[in-house]
Amino acid sequence: MSFARIEGREIVIRIPFEALPIALEYVCDTNFDPADEQYRIVDIDEVAREFVSAFNREENDERFSTMLDETLLNVIENGAFGMEEFLNPEHQDDI
Repeated sequence: MSFARIEGREIVIRIPFEALPIALEYVCDTNFDPADEQYRIVDIDEVAREFVSAFNREENDERFSTMLDETLLNVIENGAFGMEEFLNPEHQDDI
């Protein structure tokens, strides 16, 4: 399943609605005592709207930035095709 695609000059990340129940099951398994709380989706469209609203809140900027940084680091660690290493002119005196 592909979540990210290039469309024009943008990277578009898509989450299929079918992924939400799977994610919810994981969240319940890892965050709640099964004897106390469990959740299931009864209206996928409403959950999707709530997810988008929560995702777009300002406090998620840091989480998204972290995901972006970690993904770029993974690109570099796996060969970084399309990038080249260079000496930063501001730090050449450090050598």
